[in-house]
Amino acid sequence: MVNQSIQESLSSSDRFKLCVLPSIGKGFGDNILRLHEYGIPTIDIGLAIASFINSSLNYAYLSIESYDFTKKLLEEKKTKPSGSKNGAVALFNFGILFEPSLDLNPKILLKEFSKSTVLILLWEDQIEEAGILHWPSQKNTHYLDFSDLPLKRISI
Repeated sequence: MVNQSIQESLSSSDRFKLCVLPSIGKGFGDNILRLHEYGIPTIDIGLAIASFINSSLNYAYLSIESYDFTKKLLEEKKTKPSGSKNGAVALFNFGILFEPSLDLNPKILLKEFSKSTVLILLWEDQIEEAGILHWPSQKNTHYLDFSDLPLKRISI
């Protein structure tokens, strides 16, 4: 995993612009504030999808609708910070992406979106050098394996 500044990420011409921002201390508060200073919006993806599901009247196509909702939300929220070559958005609270009833493939969803936008994953749990993000208690069941990508660890 390569270390990179936020400015380098925003100017990246890499095919995949996927970054991880480890939490500073306890929680994301400081990181969220700093990202907002750079003009990068943050999304509590778990809360957004849960709210979408709660407002849905038809659960017959929940998987497809949740996938479409997530893609649309990311597109709508991304912004292009001043002086940046790329649009950017940051996400946190990923647990719902692994919900079996939604049948989402979080890795593919995030990977595909990072082709056109700097996608910053705010992560407060385990990060392995190979590019695998996981929760300590679910290391072998629920994880994001980006070992096949040039995942960047950013600092701000």
